[in-house]
Formats: sequence, C-alpha cells, structure tokens
Amino acid sequence: MTELSGIKQGSVVVFRAVYHQYQHKLYAFIYQKTHSHYLAEEVVQQAFIRLWEKRQALSGEVLLSTQLFQIAKTILVDELRKEAVKRNHISGAMANTPLVTENTQLEISDSLAHMTRAIDAMPPMRKTIFNMRRQQGLSYKEIAQELDISPKTVENHIARAIKQLREALNAC
Repeated sequence: MTELSGIKQGSVVVFRAVYHQYQHKLYAFIYQKTHSHYLAEEVVQQAFIRLWEKRQALSGEVLLSTQLFQIAKTILVDELRKEAVKRNHISGAMANTPLVTENTQLEISDSLAHMTRAIDAMPPMRKTIFNMRRQQGLSYKEIAQELDISPKTVENHIARAIKQLREALNAC
C-alpha cells in the first residue's frame, strides 16, 4: 500500500508515518519563509489536519509530498492575509483614537511596573519558563527539551504564570 492510497483509505497508521516523515521538512519550509516558530507550527498542524479532512480528494497522479506542501502554502497564504487584515484594522483603529493622555501613560507605566514585579516574584522555574516562552518565543516542546522536563509541565507553569499575572493586574 502506498502512502497516498493508505491515507485515501483512512489508514491512521499510514497517516502517522507520513506525519513523522514530513513534519520537520514542512516546518523548516514554512519557518524559512516566515521566520516565525508560532506560524510554522500552526501551518504544519493545519496542513496535516486538512490533508486528513480532504484525503478523499487527493490526486492519485501527484506525489503526496507535493500535495502536502501545496496545502501548507495555501494555509500560509491564508494566515498571512489574516495577519495583514488584522494589522490594517489595528492601524486604522489607532489612527482614529485620540492621543494617549498623560494620566493614561502614568497608568500604563504603573501597570507595567506592577507586572514586572509580579514576574520577578514568580518561583524561579516558572519565571524561567515564562520568559523562555514570552521573550524568546520558544514552543512548549522546545522549552521542555531544553529544560529536560515534560511539555505538560511547561504548560502547567505557563498557565500558573498567566493566572498569577492576571491576579496581579486585577490587584492594581
């Protein structure tokens, strides 16, 4: 059974094999174009989801890898369009808003100082994981590998950090 026919027939085993065979190549391809870990991860996941959902429509005359990369390119274009629309809406909204007042600037400054203190007050591991995620832009998996912990542990630390920051922000 070829990969293409296996996927078309709904073989989860073949799909998993294809996923493991192409996920890194697809990620590298998208990352090379975007320089965004987040976007590369999103596009790869969406490409495999779409491959599975549209498996019956796959062409028997075109290589599976070619079809997979075409799906990823289409998703990437869609994501970039969404991002451009979002940026246009934000810039349009910013152009129509009054200038920030001095009081607002002071409030923002106070909130930022409060948030910085809240981050500094986090337990060392939580603070490290939070900074790796937010400042360095690493994925949960990358953080887990670097710190030799499970991705679930990373997820728990991030959730607790966000909860702690929300509480700190509400206390302002």
